[in-house]
Amino acid sequence: RFCYEQGLQGDPNLNGRVAVGFTIGGNGSVKTAAVEASSLNSKIIEDCILLRLKSWKFPLPQGGVDVKVSYPFVLR
Repeated sequence: RFCYEQGLQGDPNLNGRVAVGFTIGGNGSVKTAAVEASSLNSKIIEDCILLRLKSWKFPLPQGGVDVKVSYPFVLR
């Protein structure tokens, strides 16, 4: 939400979908994250989302294995 609200200050009509692929490591932290697809056309917001996502902590995956996730953020 923070990233999107920052973008809206520059463009009040900004909207779109940002699909992010990321890997949750065995310790629950995000190991890698990248934008897979985006209709937002705002690198600043996309980079902000990735930066924030990398600080998230998730429950520990069963067996301590890495888990790959693809998640769409719909911003409107």
